[in-house]
Formats: sequence, structure tokens, C-alpha cells
Amino acid sequence: MSDEPQCNCEENATDPYLVGAGETKLTIPVYLELDTLEKRLLVYIILFLGGSGNILTILKICFDSKLHKSTFLAIMLLAVADLCTLIHYFVQVLLVVSNEEIRQFSGKLFMTLYYIVTHSSAAHLVGFLLVRYYTAADPLKVLHLRMSVLFKASLLIWILSGMFGGFYYIFRFELIHLLCEFAVVMTFRVYLLIVPVCIILILHAKKVRVLRRSVSLRTRRRMTSSRMSVMTGLIVCIYLSSAILYPVCFVFASKQICVGYVYCKVILMVARVMWLINSAINPVLYFLFSPPIYRFIKKTLRKMPCCCI
Repeated sequence: MSDEPQCNCEENATDPYLVGAGETKLTIPVYLELDTLEKRLLVYIILFLGGSGNILTILKICFDSKLHKSTFLAIMLLAVADLCTLIHYFVQVLLVVSNEEIRQFSGKLFMTLYYIVTHSSAAHLVGFLLVRYYTAADPLKVLHLRMSVLFKASLLIWILSGMFGGFYYIFRFELIHLLCEFAVVMTFRVYLLIVPVCIILILHAKKVRVLRRSVSLRTRRRMTSSRMSVMTGLIVCIYLSSAILYPVCFVFASKQICVGYVYCKVILMVARVMWLINSAINPVLYFLFSPPIYRFIKKTLRKMPCCCI
């Protein structure tokens, strides 16, 4: 009998709670089980709003020649990545609900695809904010940026995301007898958590600094910086909520902190809802924080008692 520590923890796209003889295993599904009417309504509403919002964003930018600019193209490419994430989620939920056999057979495939689309969505978000930064720091460079460069960059992101998912599959399912499951899963999860958030915050800080040093009117600079700060803060908070709760729950499971699953059930539910919202919310944020809508919301809130923005 080996004295080496065993990692009795598992991440999968199957049932969230499995109890074996003498050990506890917690899987971490990326979908929300549709076992109640409330959950079905929540998932279908978010999928519908997110899917239609991303599709409308893509179509609007494609067919409106006024929007054939670098920033809007970056938004469109991000919307494509988010739409792929939502399609992956929708197909997975349908297969999970409809066929137990398919669920057991396709668990590894769906987890690999999950890492591919999640990495792609995060990378496209970073790419969008990078374009936004250069729009403020070097507008002439962005103005002369060819659309083909952005398409090639997006293609490169998808290739790298495919490699990322492939590495996850190899280390998680093929070489797991040589490695610790906990170390493998946490490495990939922490990468998806730390790297995008750090890059986003750095780009945002640099862009705000550039705007404050610009020759624009002081009030205009302050309003733009404030609007950008709120929008970027929301994007980061939503992404953090969707990325940090999975590894937290995984640590709880591996250390058996939440025996009985009372706490983990709540954390898992919030994590899965936030991951779904993260893929659906971007079109809403673009709309709410567009200059005319943002000014209208601020004026409305200022007229309300006990509100000060």
C-alpha cells in the first residue's frame, strides 16, 4: 500500500456530488442542473438574452459600415467568442438533460471545450481592452490598423486556446496517473484567473493615465475616466466571480472543508451562474456605458432622492 498522498478530488462535467466508499469526491460541473423550474427559467433567460445580444452585436458591426473600425471589430470578435461559449453551454445542458449515456461519454470532451472557449473569451476581452488602450495612447496607429491584423490575431487566439485545451486534456486525463489532480486543475484555473485580470487592470490603469494627461477639457476627462473605471470594474468583478469560485470550491472539496456539501452547493451554484452571466453580459455593458446612455442614467439617478453619482 502506497504512503504517497492521494488527491481524492475530481473536476468533471458530470454529477456534482459523488460519494465513494471511504472517500468523498466533488466534481465541478460548469452547467447549472435544470432540476427546478426556477433554474430552467434562469438558464434559458440568460442564454436567450446573451445569445441574442451577441448575435445582434455581430450583425450590427458586420452590416454597418460606420462601425468598421478597430474598436468595434474587437468588440465583434469578443462577441463571437462569447457566443461560442454560450453555444457550448447550451449544447452541454441539452445533452446532460436528455441522455445519461451521452453525458458519461462526452464529459472529457466538454471539459476540454470549456477550457478552450473560456480561454478564448478571456483572451478576446484582453485584446479588446488592448485596442481601447491604443485608441487613447496612439490613435493614429489604431486608425491605420488593418482589419486583417485583428482577424489574424483572433485566429491566433483560437489556435492558442485550442492548444490550451489540448494541454488540459493531456495533463488532466492522459497523464493523471503521473500527476496530482489537484495540482493540474488548480494550475489551469489559477492561470485563467490571474493572467487576464492582471493584464486588464494594467491596461485600464495605463489608459486612464493617458486620458488624464490628454489635452481634452478637464470635465470631459473626468467623465470619461469615471465611465471607463465603472465599466472596467464591472467587467473585472464579473470575470473574477466566474473564475475564482471554481478553484475555491475545488480546494474546499479536496480538503473536505465542506463535508455534507452544504457550503459547496451554494458556491457551485453561484459559480455556474456567474460563468454563464460572464458570457452573456458584455453586450449589455457596451450599451449601458455608451456615452449617451450613461449620461441619461446618471441624470436619472441624480434626480432620485438618496442617490448621488
